[in-house]
Amino acid sequence: MRLIRLRVANFRGLKEAKIDFAPQGATLVQGPNESGKTSLKDAIGLLFKYKDNSSREEIRDIQPVGEDVGTDVELEATCGDIRFVYRKVFNKGKKTELSILEPESRHFTGSQAHEEAERILDESLDRALFDALSVHQGRGDLQPDVHGCEPLMKALEKAAGGGGYDHRAQSLHELITDEYLKYYTQTGRENRDLAAAAERVDEARLREEELRTALSHLESQVGRLEELKKTLVGLQSQRGDLERERTRRKADLDAVERLERELGDGRLELKAAEGVLRAVKGESEERGRLIEEENRLLREIADVENGLAPVTTGMDAAEKRVKTAMAVLEELRGKREIAEQIHRLRQCDFSHFDESLRLDSMKKRKARIDDAMIQADEARDTLARIKVTRGMVEEIVALERETSKLEGRLDAARPHVHLSRIEGDLSLNGEDVPKERNQLELTVHEDLQIVVPGRVEIRISAGEAPADLIKRHRKIKGKLAAVFAESGVANLEEAFAASDRREKAEATLTGYKQIMDDNLNGLDYPELANRIAHLEAALPAYLENRSDLCEMATGHDEAKALRDETENAFHEADRLFLQAQRGLDRARDERETIRQSHIDSSTRARELHRNLDLARERLASARAAEPDDALGLRLAAAEREAKLVTDKLAGGEADIKALDPENVRWAYENVLASIASLESRRDETEREIVRLESALDARGEHDLFEEYQAERLRLEEAEQENVRLRRKAEAAKLLHDVLSRHSDETRKRYVLPLKREVDRLGKMVFGPSFEATIQYEDLSVSERMLNGKSVQFKQLSGGAREQLALVYRAACSTMAGSESPPVILDDALGYTDENRLLAMGTVLAKIAREAQVVIFTCAPDRYKNIGNVRVVEVG
Repeated sequence: MRLIRLRVANFRGLKEAKIDFAPQGATLVQGPNESGKTSLKDAIGLLFKYKDNSSREEIRDIQPVGEDVGTDVELEATCGDIRFVYRKVFNKGKKTELSILEPESRHFTGSQAHEEAERILDESLDRALFDALSVHQGRGDLQPDVHGCEPLMKALEKAAGGGGYDHRAQSLHELITDEYLKYYTQTGRENRDLAAAAERVDEARLREEELRTALSHLESQVGRLEELKKTLVGLQSQRGDLERERTRRKADLDAVERLERELGDGRLELKAAEGVLRAVKGESEERGRLIEEENRLLREIADVENGLAPVTTGMDAAEKRVKTAMAVLEELRGKREIAEQIHRLRQCDFSHFDESLRLDSMKKRKARIDDAMIQADEARDTLARIKVTRGMVEEIVALERETSKLEGRLDAARPHVHLSRIEGDLSLNGEDVPKERNQLELTVHEDLQIVVPGRVEIRISAGEAPADLIKRHRKIKGKLAAVFAESGVANLEEAFAASDRREKAEATLTGYKQIMDDNLNGLDYPELANRIAHLEAALPAYLENRSDLCEMATGHDEAKALRDETENAFHEADRLFLQAQRGLDRARDERETIRQSHIDSSTRARELHRNLDLARERLASARAAEPDDALGLRLAAAEREAKLVTDKLAGGEADIKALDPENVRWAYENVLASIASLESRRDETEREIVRLESALDARGEHDLFEEYQAERLRLEEAEQENVRLRRKAEAAKLLHDVLSRHSDETRKRYVLPLKREVDRLGKMVFGPSFEATIQYEDLSVSERMLNGKSVQFKQLSGGAREQLALVYRAACSTMAGSESPPVILDDALGYTDENRLLAMGTVLAKIAREAQVVIFTCAPDRYKNIGNVRVVEVG
């Protein structure tokens, strides 16, 4: 299908607009926002999709707001050999007209026109591929669904080496898939209907089993009732025996508890005796501790006083060593300060020479930058003068090649004359032919007169070439002259020369940026100039203000050597100074250690004397209250009393152990538990008898049996229905699985030819390392490989996604070849940078070689790199 022209009137905000589409190449429909570009695109789709009397919301929305007028859409196009004009008026004054212009003239109106247009489109246009190749506004980063687009599938089948694409197999697969989905989900699990049939079987089987169990249980309950009545009589007899056993066990328990109370009293008496004994033992141990404390303090006082004399002598010697170290340190401090001043001056000298070298380097860098700026200005002037672009050169080459082909064909259509001179003179149209030219090949463009003097005169008429060749030749020559005029050159040689000068100027500008980056080192030009001016002023000022502590070096190397020499001298003076400082610190630390030791010993001696006085006071006070002998007699009496109470308690424990109190308690508790258990069993038996009698009275055996028979019949019906459904489901699943495997294998074969085309076009945009991964399930791009790094399509940036999606559409269009429908782009490439726009222009130009490309945009600069474009202004 090829679009020729489109006219709309009263379409949304458009009063009237018209587009004449380029028959080859691309048509660029440009205009500002809200100028009606998207409305023009939508008009084509609505013309084919809806009848003129449609009341759909999409049709109502295209009528201008507040105006009671009809919306008029008219399209001239070709489909195969048919050229037609299709027109519809919507909303008011509804009308449909179809005029077939070629191969024979026919006219249709109303529903007949709509049906005939549908037939033409169905026979020659794959609408699914038409929709897939189009880019809608704001959705350029989405990949199209091309699965089932017949022209593309045929092309992929042919490229994969298959026997031909059969759409009937696809239709059969879709029918079987619909049948399969009646029983299974998309993931292969059983759906609700199939599972419900199985659940009905399970529910009926469970109910049948419950009724069968209930019937069996009812029969067993009658016998169970008789057994329970016998059990109740036996339980009443056992109750008397257990009551007599409880009385006997209670008497044994009372005897044990009496002995345990007596034993408790004995333990309290023992506890009191042991408390008295512990108190007397504590007093005796405290008396011994006081005596030992007095003796220990006397020994420590003697030791401290003996060690105090040597410490006093050491303090005097340490004080002398500190004074000597302080004198040495002060001497070295003065030497260190002089060495540091000289080193700082030498370091400033070296910095002065270093800054001089830096000033020379900056001047050279500035000179290189100044030269580059002059060359860049010349390059910009060159680019402003030269209109020729690489695209224009390529267009001129193509037009001249086409001109040569047409001239060759024109020459072939005209008479040709071959002359062989035997002897004598020869003239052509009155001009003599040189003697040395014996063989002549002539193409007769206009009437030709050949004369052999005195012998023969021949007139040859030029004839006429085919009119269409002459027309095409004049058209191509006219386009070539227009391109020469636009580019400002006279011939192809001048175009190549101008293009080369342009490329050299562009290379100069590219090199200019690199020179600026290399020589500015992160600065801007004014900063570099300011630093040069600052250094030119600062270097002489340093020499004027320099100290005369030592002479100035004569050059950079000598300044560096003197700086290193004075730095070593300073470090040596600093080392000796620090060494002396550490010596002073050590002498002070030693003096402080000895002084602290003397203080500690004196303090310790005073503290020990105070403690000795306190210890003697506490011992004298204790002996005055109770002499040592009296305390010893009281301790012996307490020990005898504690032993008598311990022996009495041991006898009581032996008596109670002989009765085995744990077994006595267990036996009594066991009798009580047996009585309670017997009572519980008797109550439970009585309740069970009452429950069974009530159940047998409430439900008879006959009614339960009839209910059981009815449930068995329902179970058989549910099982038969489940088997029937499962047989149909298994058949549908078998066909679906077989055709799905075949479909998967077919799509897997399609991946390689589609990937080759996507990779070929993608390398133009993303570079030679580009590779695409095509997933066979829907033939879409799942990953992009670039420079060895793989990224999922959905994780790419918005610009990369829209570029790859358009490359994918271009691949589908070029694969479909002559069967490709028009490619319509609405406001695409909005996230694409300048470099990629150049590459995308090449891709769009390749689509336009075979398919028709129509672009609607408010930013025409995005598409300036497409070679052959017809521009249509809107708004």
